Amino acid sequence: MSKYPCRRCEEVVCNFKGIVCTTCRDADAFAKAEKIDEPNWTGPVCVPNGDEDGYFNDVDALRERYEDEGWPLPPWVFVCTEEKIEIDADRILENAAELFECVEQPTFVAVDELREFVKAWNAKQTFATLNEDRTRVVVLTASVPA
Repeated sequence: MSKYPCRRCEEVVCNFKGIVCTTCRDADAFAKAEKIDEPNWTGPVCVPNGDEDGYFNDVDALRERYEDEGWPLPPWVFVCTEEKIEIDADRILENAAELFECVEQPTFVAVDELREFVKAWNAKQTFATLNEDRTRVVVLTASVPA
């Protein structure tokens, strides 16, 4: 399979023509992003080009991991937003209709009760996933803040 160079830096990156490598893509995101000084951010962050291990609850957790592993600290990280699990009652009903291969939309009873129950259930959930926010970055200080 052929490898093609990045449009910007000419580094050979992947099997597709006309794309930008992750290094250039992240540099572009950094240039466009709102910059937040480390002391002004207390939320979750993720490392550019990181995998699932690159997400942290805060900068302190990132610093601790990087120190433990002996890795150099990146100069900046992406802000992360939390997305809590949420179930859609109407989607449950659609899936039920599909499961039973209904030709017409079935007439379900107590739909409002289901919606209220699901709404209350969603409000109680604490599970969340972190999503990279490429519009904001935290600029890390060179040393651990006092």
